[in-house]
Amino acid sequence: MCVCVCVCVCVCVSLQNVKLTFTGVGDVIINKPLTSYKVEKKRVKKTGEDNEEKETAEEWEISYQVSIPDIYCEEERCILAKAILPACPSLTQATSVPVATCHLEYFDVLTCKLNKEEAWFNIVRNNTLDRTVPSDDRDEIELHEMRCTVASTLEEANSLAKEGQMAAARNLLGENERRLQHCPTVLRSRPLHAHLIKTVQHSLDGLEDQVSRKTAVQV
Repeated sequence: MCVCVCVCVCVCVSLQNVKLTFTGVGDVIINKPLTSYKVEKKRVKKTGEDNEEKETAEEWEISYQVSIPDIYCEEERCILAKAILPACPSLTQATSVPVATCHLEYFDVLTCKLNKEEAWFNIVRNNTLDRTVPSDDRDEIELHEMRCTVASTLEEANSLAKEGQMAAARNLLGENERRLQHCPTVLRSRPLHAHLIKTVQHSLDGLEDQVSRKTAVQV
């Protein structure tokens, strides 16, 4: 099962050297956050005896740290990540369970202090026998799956553009835009869907501008 974890950092003062660290709880796996900011993968040895000869991936706790240089007054930063959950255990009733932790570290310019905050992400899980998902929730999940797809597509297209593969980057973005345009009607009515299409179109326009500038230089 996959879910999207979105974190917004909203502040009232200017911050510097912001570091946001995502860590899965238990068997939850957090994938690399989708963002243009620097992301560093970290491994921490879990509590227990060290045995290098029999060391396995399960003995390491994986987290991702996102570095944001500056955040100004009343600005927001939205970092998108995906979590993969283990099979739901047998539950007699809906239960809130922890999925991930988010550790925030930043330098407060106003107070000249280094601050640290931590938040826990919980979700409500139902009995494994009840697999029905309300239609509104299903639509919301599908929308955020689209959001993840758009973010990863933009990242890949940006890499292709940096390598000079403009045509491949445009084709990738164009295909993504077509998929968004042909999604179910109920999703196309959502504001987030319109924002995703606008974001992809803006990136396509940016690539066209780059191609035009290169052509002008060559001429």
